[in-house]
Amino acid sequence: KETIDKAGFLGLLEECKQHFKEFFDLGYVKTSDDKLNQIYQTALYDIKCCTTKYSIAVGFNNVSWDGKYFAFDEYTSYLGLLGANRLALAKRVPEYRKNACLPVAIARGSDCHKTEETEDIAWFHWECGEVDNYELAAEGNWLDHIFHMPLIGLGAFEYYEYSQDKNYLAELYPMIRACAKFMTKKMVYRDGERVYVGKCTDMERLGAAVENPFMTACGVIKLLESCAKAANILNIDEAYAKECSETAEKLLNNLPVENGIYTPFLRCKQKSIAIFGGKFPFDVLEDNDEKMLLAWDDFEKNGRLYGNMYPVGNNISPWYAGWKALGYARAGMKEKALDALRQAYPSVGVFDEMFEINEASVCIRPWFTTAAGTFVSAVNEMLVKAEGKVITIMPGCPKSLDASFKLAAKGGIVVEATVKDGDLQSVMVTQNGLDVTNQYEIQF
Repeated sequence: KETIDKAGFLGLLEECKQHFKEFFDLGYVKTSDDKLNQIYQTALYDIKCCTTKYSIAVGFNNVSWDGKYFAFDEYTSYLGLLGANRLALAKRVPEYRKNACLPVAIARGSDCHKTEETEDIAWFHWECGEVDNYELAAEGNWLDHIFHMPLIGLGAFEYYEYSQDKNYLAELYPMIRACAKFMTKKMVYRDGERVYVGKCTDMERLGAAVENPFMTACGVIKLLESCAKAANILNIDEAYAKECSETAEKLLNNLPVENGIYTPFLRCKQKSIAIFGGKFPFDVLEDNDEKMLLAWDDFEKNGRLYGNMYPVGNNISPWYAGWKALGYARAGMKEKALDALRQAYPSVGVFDEMFEINEASVCIRPWFTTAAGTFVSAVNEMLVKAEGKVITIMPGCPKSLDASFKLAAKGGIVVEATVKDGDLQSVMVTQNGLDVTNQYEIQF
């Protein structure tokens, strides 16, 4: 009230305008597809509004779990913020997981009777709050998810990839390692030469007690790879880094396969968006992996009934559309990535806001940040990619789409570029505000 009395309505309105101007000035995307531009802008606005000083909520109402936090859902928006050059805002996510959630996760997963053999093992809860970081979810098979913990570890490592903040990586490493230890000590089973992930819930529609499910296994692989990379960067923990790398390789060689394609789990009768999990959120498969590409084709041909998180509706949900677009973009399948992204268009609302599902027969959860996050992340990765000293412009987007953008990329850089009529008209790479374009090979 004191603030309102002092500033007045117009003063508060001007302050709000300036606040969002500063936010949107950090980066932008503008293409020849006006609908894409509007959805991207609204999605960024939605993510900003749902980013608290703790983490990123799905929404702030009783149909969006009352503002509670899910590591899976927050990751999609977190990744979107990283790529959109909002690193300071994104940093709140690993900070929340490290400071608020990790002590409780370690107490849950580790030996409470400390001995010289005790190691920190983190077992994060599925649904958390701002202060009460014990399990807040209702009873259900979602309590047997474990793929959210790879996302906590992966997200922490990806902050380093985007920021190049080695000191902060050292702060986050105990959390990454504790997540990895949960897998290597509790969830990874060894039966002779066969190494696999024990029974858990993968996607909820697939049911509980599934052995070695595809997406979760990919998550464990990516977590262990990330832990090993972090240890090597910090030049510490050599023995465990080696164990993580070797275990990840064995898990990769034992992903579930039937009839020559990856399957959600052995003898699975359903189709599942989880089959895209080997590229997003866990990029562990080669772009030309034939079993992956055949599995994606199979989902496109036969997965219509499984296009929503729940067994309702007739179309693919907008966050699944973004999920597919991310997979195709990471595999360099440009036309398919754009086509998948545009499958989200019919489900947006009057302000171009995302829903969990929005069809004539079923409409639930408007302003759904999970879908907004996948959309923003997909667009970011369709437009720019950095690997070492090579930057690719529009790696996952057809050149027929005119685009100008300012986005962050891995390696601590920001890339501004303009593509028009199939030509790269301009590109500039900056690091800490300095022009470093000549230090990079630009591919288009």
